[in-house]
Amino acid sequence: MTDSISNFITQLQNASLAGKATVVFPHSNLIASIADVLVAKGFIKSVSKKGKKVQKSLEIELASVNGKPRISGVLRLSKPSKCLYRDWE
Repeated sequence: MTDSISNFITQLQNASLAGKATVVFPHSNLIASIADVLVAKGFIKSVSKKGKKVQKSLEIELASVNGKPRISGVLRLSKPSKCLYRDWE
């Protein structure tokens, strides 16, 4: 079993640090929902769905400020074997 959320966030961070403009990730409703929240918070520019049926994917355009990536130094608190909750206020 793989952790698709960690893979998604790590892939976003690696692409940002490598200076990539876009990232393509296999489509899932959970990943699409997370990407929509990241768009609303300004960490990524846009999300578009590509393909049909089995070949669906998400194309994510990364955001940057003055040439610096918006995503860096990510940390996943919860993982499948241990759920942690944190108040971000």
